[in-house]
Formats: sequence, C-alpha cells, structure tokens
Amino acid sequence: MSFLGKMTLKRKMIFILLSLVIFTLVLHSSIVVYNDLSEFKEEMAQHLTVLAKTIGVNVLSPLVFKDASFANKILASLKSEPQIEFAAIYDSKGEVFAKFSRVENKTLPNPNLKNNGYLIFSDHFEALSPILLKGKEVGKIFLYAHVEGIKAQVKKRTQNVILILLFTLFIAYILSLFLQGIVSTPIRFLSDIVDKISQVPDYSIRAPEYSGKDEIGKLYAGFNEMLSQIQNRNQELLKYRDRLETLVNERTEELEKTQAELLQKERLALLGELSAKVSHELRNPLGTVRTGLFTVEKLIQKGDFNVEPTLEIIERNILRCNLIIDDLLDFANPNIKKTENIEIDSWLYELLGEVNFPDGVKIDGNFLSNAVVEIDRERFRRVVLNVLENAFHALSEKKNHDIFNQKEKIDQIIIKTLRKENQVEIYFIDNGIGIASTDLEKIFTPLFSTKSFGVGLGLSIIKEIMQEHNGGVEIESQPEQNTTVKLWLPLITLNV
Repeated sequence: MSFLGKMTLKRKMIFILLSLVIFTLVLHSSIVVYNDLSEFKEEMAQHLTVLAKTIGVNVLSPLVFKDASFANKILASLKSEPQIEFAAIYDSKGEVFAKFSRVENKTLPNPNLKNNGYLIFSDHFEALSPILLKGKEVGKIFLYAHVEGIKAQVKKRTQNVILILLFTLFIAYILSLFLQGIVSTPIRFLSDIVDKISQVPDYSIRAPEYSGKDEIGKLYAGFNEMLSQIQNRNQELLKYRDRLETLVNERTEELEKTQAELLQKERLALLGELSAKVSHELRNPLGTVRTGLFTVEKLIQKGDFNVEPTLEIIERNILRCNLIIDDLLDFANPNIKKTENIEIDSWLYELLGEVNFPDGVKIDGNFLSNAVVEIDRERFRRVVLNVLENAFHALSEKKNHDIFNQKEKIDQIIIKTLRKENQVEIYFIDNGIGIASTDLEKIFTPLFSTKSFGVGLGLSIIKEIMQEHNGGVEIESQPEQNTTVKLWLPLITLNV
C-alpha cells in the first residue's frame, strides 16, 4: 500500500474510515443475504414437500383405480404454482402414471433423487414423495421447480444492500470530513510551522497552546520544548562562532607573521647555502684558471710556446664556471622565452650529434615516436644535456668501483622515444652506478647533490622546465645497476 505514503494525513484518515465502513457493511450484508437465501431455499423445499404430500393424498384413489385421466387433472391444478415446471406420478413399478408440464410437449426430466426427499440445485429444486395406502407405498410423486424466485429474491436483496451501502458511505464520508479534522488539523498546523522554519530558520516561532490532554497535546508541548532548546543552542553557537572567528583571526595573524619570519629565515639560509656552494664551486675552477695563466706566462717568458695543453685546461674550467652560472640563471628565471612546434625524433637526433660523448661510451638510439611537441628549444636542450651529464657522471663513477669493472665492461646509454595516447615519452637509460634509495627521494631538492662538484640545481631545473612545458620527469634507479630517466611531453600533432 505504497500509495498511502503519497496521501495527506486528511485523506489517509478518510480512506481508513471509509475502508472500515465498507468492509463492515459488505461483510454484514453478505451474511444477511446468505442467511436469507438459505431460509428462502429451506422454505421453498418445505413448501414443495407439503405440496407433494397433498397431491399424493389426492391422487391416491386415481392411482389405485388406474384412472390416469383424473390424475392428470389433479396435476393440472399445479398451474397455480408458478415455480412448478414439471410433475409426475409413478406407480409401484416406477412407471409414469400421470404427468404435468408447464410447457407442452416438453420432455419430462429424469429425477436425480433415488430416495424420498428433496434436492436443491443451482437452477432448480426436486422433490420426491411417497404415496401411501395403509402404510404401504403404492407410488411416488415427483415435483420439479425452477429457482427464479430465489434469483429475484437475491437480486432484490443485492439492490437493497447496494443502496444501503451507498447511503451509508455518504453519511460516513460526511462524518469523516468532520471527525478527521480533530486529528489532522493540529498535526497539519505543526507541519506548516516546520515548513516555515525550514524556509526561514527562525526558531523563535512556537506552536499555539493545545487545549487537549491527549497525545497531540503532548506532541505540541514537546515540539515547543524542542524549538526552545534549538533556539538556545543556536544562540550559544552564534556566540561560539563569534569567539571562534576572533580567535581564528588572531591565530591566523600569528601564523602569517611566523610563516613570514620562517620564509625570510629559509630564504636567508638558502641564500647562504647557495652562496657558499657557488663560491666553493667557482673558486676551484678559477684557481685552476689562475694557475694556468701563470704557467702560460712563465712558458712564454722562457720562449716555450707549447701552451696548448694548459689553454685546454683553462678553457675546460671556464666552461665549468659558465655551466654553474647557467644553472643559477635557469633556477632564478624559469620562464619559457619562446616555444615552437618541432618533430621530437629528428630534433633529438640533431642534438645528440652536437654532444661530445666520453670515450668508451656506447650510445643506442631508438626514435620511433614520430610525434610533434611544442617546446622552447634552448631550455629543453638544457634538460637533455643535464640528463646526459648525469649519465656521464654515473658511468664515470662506475669505473672507480672495482666490483663493476668485473661485471660490466661496456658503458652504455640507451635513448628512445615512445608515443602513448596523448603524450610522447623520452627515455634515457644508463648502466652506471645508480642512485641509492635514500638519495632517490631527495634528488629534486634544490642544492642537493651526490656529485663531488656542482651546486645541486641540475635536476631541480629539469623538473621546473618540464613543468613549464606541461610535462614531467620521473626517475627510477637500481643501486649499482642502472638508472632510467623518463621525460614526457603532451602531443601537438601526430605524423603518420
């Protein structure tokens, strides 16, 4: 009965009241009609039994003296009994002695009775009564009656029941309209208050005093008490909120001040650390340059002009200083200057042709992405060179460990490109010394370095440049085995 859930309380109560009335009336009327029908059938059966006995007494003489015509005349008197359709007199041998049919030339039905008495069927009655002479049965009389009277009686009673039911329902509906208001009206009023409070959260609203002492009165009192408690708690919450806002503002100001102080200290500490590293890293190559210049000067004074090896040392250290300065500039000024669309495979192939690889290092290239990306050539060139420089360092460190000289004889760097969905991936795989798991977590931290030289900005710069290009960098490494650096960039177009 899920439809009841969609009804208003008023309609539910009317529906319940009318349902009870209908159920009661239908049950009572059915019992009355059934009892009346049973009584009518019983009365009709008794009437047929008495009628059969009466006729049996009247036809006794004609039956004894074999006067069939007089017996037929006696049966013809049954025309005054409208419910009788057939009648018959049987002799002692069971043969038909006389008969009556309301419709001429209609075949007499065979009795269903085997013994004396009566039977009631859905469409007719049958009665079989003995004809006695001095206590001895000399024949039988059979009566067959229709049930039209019963049907008419049932129809009349049914019509009366329907009229009574409709009238009673009308009266019950009128009464239910009045009586349901005793319960539904105060509850509906509470519902209206709830709707009003839900629209405008005003907990000062109260339900009016209810005069009754029943459950609805308790509901009204409890509802008003609940509103009072909610109003009091709401006021307390407002006070706490005001206090909390003030407290939060005070704490926020303190936190902002503390954060500013920490940031200032962190900047100063970072600047101090950076200055110390830069000073240290520049001092060594500059010292070498100074010594080289002094050597060149002495050689020239002696007339020895074989200064080319010394000049190469000077140039190498100047390039080292220039690399440190470029790292600082990239870290301080990370903005992309100019981007353009390039075919990444051919660009990488050309760039690798410019790189001076260390002796003994085998390079395997596999460029199959056939993808176009948008990059700043110079800044992305810096990314590739930094990655290769780290690989060269890893291979160089491997040579300093005897254990690797026994396991690996070929220094190798694999460079390959792959296209996956909407991005291109560039892999740099070296079989160098690898990175310790404890260091792998900190490799992108500015100023962190595992090298014996450099300021530790290389990987930080790589990460920033890749993010500027809406890409990224990932590094996986197995200590004392290999390192894989994966760069990825979003695709612009695909060349087929």
